[in-house]
Amino acid sequence: MLKAFIMYNQVIGMRLRSVVIILMLTFISSVFEVFGIGIFYPIFQYIKSEENLNILAADSDLWARLIEAFSFLDLKISLVVLLVTAFLLFFTRQIILYVRVLYQARLASYLQKTLRYQIFSKYLNSNLSYQETLSAGGLTNIMINEVPQAVSAISIPINFLIHVVMFVMYFVVLLMISFEMTLLSLLVFALASRIPQGWINKSKIIGKKLVDINMAVSTFIVSRFKSPRLVRLSGNEVIEKKFFLNLVNKLHSHNVTASILSNRTDMVMEPIVVLMSLFFLYIAYDLLSMSIEIIGLYMIVVVRLLPIIKGLIMSRQRLMSALGSLNIVKNRIDDMDKSSEKNSGILEFDGAFNRIIFKNISYHYPNCNDNTLNSVSFEINSGEITAIVGPSGGGKSTLIDLLPRLRVPQKGGMFIDGNNFDKFEINEFRGKIAYVPQNPQIFEGSISDHVQYGNPNIGEHEIKEACKLAGASYFIEELSDSYNSLIGEDAIKLSGGQRQRIDLARALASNAQILILDEPTSNLDIESSTNFNTVLSSIRDQGKQTIIIVSHDLFGVSNSDKIIVLKDGIVEDMGNHDYLLDNNDWYSKAYSSSQKII
Repeated sequence: MLKAFIMYNQVIGMRLRSVVIILMLTFISSVFEVFGIGIFYPIFQYIKSEENLNILAADSDLWARLIEAFSFLDLKISLVVLLVTAFLLFFTRQIILYVRVLYQARLASYLQKTLRYQIFSKYLNSNLSYQETLSAGGLTNIMINEVPQAVSAISIPINFLIHVVMFVMYFVVLLMISFEMTLLSLLVFALASRIPQGWINKSKIIGKKLVDINMAVSTFIVSRFKSPRLVRLSGNEVIEKKFFLNLVNKLHSHNVTASILSNRTDMVMEPIVVLMSLFFLYIAYDLLSMSIEIIGLYMIVVVRLLPIIKGLIMSRQRLMSALGSLNIVKNRIDDMDKSSEKNSGILEFDGAFNRIIFKNISYHYPNCNDNTLNSVSFEINSGEITAIVGPSGGGKSTLIDLLPRLRVPQKGGMFIDGNNFDKFEINEFRGKIAYVPQNPQIFEGSISDHVQYGNPNIGEHEIKEACKLAGASYFIEELSDSYNSLIGEDAIKLSGGQRQRIDLARALASNAQILILDEPTSNLDIESSTNFNTVLSSIRDQGKQTIIIVSHDLFGVSNSDKIIVLKDGIVEDMGNHDYLLDNNDWYSKAYSSSQKII
C-alpha cells in the first residue's frame, strides 16, 4: 500500500493535506456512527427497566452521565428522545460521509485531469526521436483507460486507511463490550483473510495482461481507422475482422477473469462472517450468559464491521489489479522526462538574418550506426528560394528536420549570422519558421480554423489574404460555407491539391520569416504546379520570407536562387539551375527525364 502511494506521489505530486482531510472526515463520521450504535445499549436498558431512570442511574455510571447531559440540554429523557438522538447521530454521520465521498470524487477527477495534462504536456516537450517510437493507439489507451486505473491505485491505499480507522473504532467498541469474544473474532478474521491470497496474486497477473491487451486493441483500432482504403483495396476485411475478434475475445476473457477473482473474495467472506456471527451468538448467550441488550449491540457492531473487513481484505486485491496501469503510466512519464527536448538557449530571434550556415553536419538516427548525413556544409541566404534535391533516401527530410531543431546533429554546427542554433530560445526560434509537409496534417474543423492555426491572432481579412496568396481562395469561395466550411479530419472532403494550398495558407498566415516546403507540388497537376511556383516567386519578390524547398520536381524548383544536390547523405553539388545542368550529371539527367514526362 505504501509503495503504491509513494509511486503515485512521484508521478503526480499528491498532497498529504488531501489524505489528512479525508482521514479526518472519516474519523469524525466514525465517531458519530459509533455513538449512534452505542446509544442502542442504553435504549435497550431503558426499555428493559420500564423507563425507570432512578434504577438506571443507580446501577450505571453511563446512565448517570446521560441524565446529566440531557439535563444540561434541557431535555427530558424518553424513548422518543433517545430514538431521535440515535437518528440524529446517524444522520450527522451520513452528512459527513457524503462530504468525504464528494471530496474523494473531486480529488480523483482532479488527479485524472492533472495526470492527463501532464502526459500530454510531457509528450509535446519530448524530442522527435522519442515521439516517433510511440504508438498513437497505445498512448491514447494510456490517456483514456490507464489513467483512471492508475488514479484508483492511489485511492486504494487511502480507502485502506479509511477502513483501518473505522476498524479501530469498532474494534475498541467490541473490546469494551466483550474482551474474550473480540479476541476470538480477531483470530477468525485473520484466518479468513488468508483465503483469498492466491486470488490476490492472480489479480496482479491479470491486471498486467489487461494493460497489454488494452494497448493492443487501441493501437489496432487507431491504425485501421486511419487506413480504411488500404484494408479495402487489399481485400483483407475478413482477416482484419478475425484478428480484431481475437483481440476483443482476449480482452473479454481477461475482464471476466478479473471480475471472477474480485467477486470470489466477496462471495467467500460473506458466509464466513455470517457463520461467525451465529457462532458468537450461541457462545454469548449459552456459555457467557451475556444480557440480550449486550448481545444485540455486539451483533449490530459486527454487522457494521463486515463491509469494513471485506474492504480491508479486498483493497490489496484491487491494488494488485491496478498496479499494471500505475506502472505503465509512471514508466511512460519517466521515459518522457528522460527524452525531454533540451532548451538551454537564451538569445531572442526576431526572424531577421543574413544567412544560415550548415557546417560539417553529420547525423545518424538512434540505434543506427550509419550516418544519414555526412559532413554536410552549405549556406542559405535571406530572402531567397533555396531548393534541396536529390534521389530518395539521400537525407533531404532529415536535413529539413535539423533546421527547426526537431533533430540535433551528432557532429558539426548550424549557425545564424555566427550564432549557434542552440543559443536561441527554442520556442521563439520555431515561431519564426513555418513548415508545410508533403502530406498536410489538418485537424478537424473549418478552413478558417486551420489557417488560424498558424497564427491565432489573425482575423478574417488576413485569412482571406493568405488563402489568396496561396492560390486557394478561388475554390474556397465556391464552397457553400466558404471559409467556414468544415473539411473533416485530414481535410478528407478536399482534393490533394486543395489540401496543399490550404496548408500553405496556414504557413503564410503565420508571417514566419522562414518557410519550409516539403514536396509542395507532389499532389498537384502540371497547371497547378506552375501556378504554385508563380506564387512562391511572388512571395520571394516581396522579400518578406526565405523559402526552403525539398522536392523531386526539378522543373518546379528550376527558378530557385540556389539548388543543393544531396546524394547519399553528402552535398554533391550546388548552384543555380543553369549551372547544375552544365556541371552535374545526376541533375541534368533527372531534369531531362522530368521534361520527357511532362
